[in-house]
Amino acid sequence: MGLNTRDNVLAALAIFTAQYLIATLFPHAQGYSGWLLFAFIIGRFIGIQHPPCEIEEPLSTERVVIGWLALVIFVLCFTPQPIQLIEHVMVQP
Repeated sequence: MGLNTRDNVLAALAIFTAQYLIATLFPHAQGYSGWLLFAFIIGRFIGIQHPPCEIEEPLSTERVVIGWLALVIFVLCFTPQPIQLIEHVMVQP
């Protein structure tokens, strides 16, 4: 079951508003424009709806702890600009 038109418009408006606020509040923030293409591909071709789960039961405490640990590791390892090429020009004396 997909989102209706109103929900799609509200999601797009929320994302646009968040991007505008970040650009306004942090004018010197730099981003990696490649994420826009990646987000478009995910949103357009894969979709944003999660398929229904086969087993609908609460997670055990052990699995909740593993999930939070995975989230912490992701946040610590995440890089918004993964690769930056810097060219150094050698000056001849």
